[in-house]
Amino acid sequence: MTEKADINKKTEKKVLQSQKVKSKFSMQAVLNLFFIVLIIGLGATVYLGNYANTKYNSNIMNQIGKSDSALVKLSNQIDGQMVQISDMKNWVRHEIKRQQPSSNQWVLGESKYLIRLAEFSLHFQKDIPTAIAILQNAKSLVSNQGDIEYLSLRQSIERTILSLKEVESPNIADLMVQLDALNDAVPYMKIAPVELNVGQEGRVVKLADNSQPKQKTSWWKRGWEEVGAVIDRAVIIRHHGKKVMPLIEPKQEVFVVLNIQDSISQAQWAVLHGNQTLYDNSLNKVVNWVGRYFDSKDTATKAINEMLKKLSRQKVSVNMPSLEPIIAEINKLG
Repeated sequence: MTEKADINKKTEKKVLQSQKVKSKFSMQAVLNLFFIVLIIGLGATVYLGNYANTKYNSNIMNQIGKSDSALVKLSNQIDGQMVQISDMKNWVRHEIKRQQPSSNQWVLGESKYLIRLAEFSLHFQKDIPTAIAILQNAKSLVSNQGDIEYLSLRQSIERTILSLKEVESPNIADLMVQLDALNDAVPYMKIAPVELNVGQEGRVVKLADNSQPKQKTSWWKRGWEEVGAVIDRAVIIRHHGKKVMPLIEPKQEVFVVLNIQDSISQAQWAVLHGNQTLYDNSLNKVVNWVGRYFDSKDTATKAINEMLKKLSRQKVSVNMPSLEPIIAEINKLG
């Protein structure tokens, strides 16, 4: 019994040990399997990551390759366009050089323009200082060339400048102010008083002749003689040695003043345009009208007569030198 018990114990002990071994083995197997699965998962993850990276890198490289080819193509196009632009620049330079006038023609053209501008200042604006300044610019332009062929042109310009400096131009501003003052003073003049000589000196009177006996006349003839005698006593006839302007009524005085002021305005226009003939004729009209219709003893009339005398001596036109000789010299060089 005791031996059987020992055997059973040993058997149970072996069974327990075998079960422990089996459990240890199963746990080890599970752990091994887990590690195997883990390693496989990690390997798969690494593989899939590498595959994805490889594919992504491949796509990137393909895109870079396409971009490089596009850039190469664009660079080739740009190079071709740059060549075309360079050819176009060369052609434009050639055309400009071929069609560009020589420096001689440019100087002559600029000089002619300045001379025409000075001519406009002289004959249309009557501005001598401006014309002289323009001619001096033209002279400097020609002198800078330093060529002997421009010598006659420089001399012609210099002669014209000297002749312009000797011209005495009228003081237009001063003349306009004086004419304005004259125009404003006209309404203050007084009309000349009218003195009528009602005496017997101009009357024709028939005296009766008593030396001869009276003849008997018809009644109608005596009546006609009576009417004639009355007319002779009523009408006075005077004979003057010069023309006398008809008398004007006081209400007509305004028209006389307006006519005088109109003549003064014409004189102002003549001053601005250098018309000596119109200036003299306008002032002569003013002098005649003032002398005929206004009182010469009046203070305002005396002042106006003095102003008219002073203005009548003024010269409004100037003989400007011609600039055509300079133009002729330019045409010779051109």
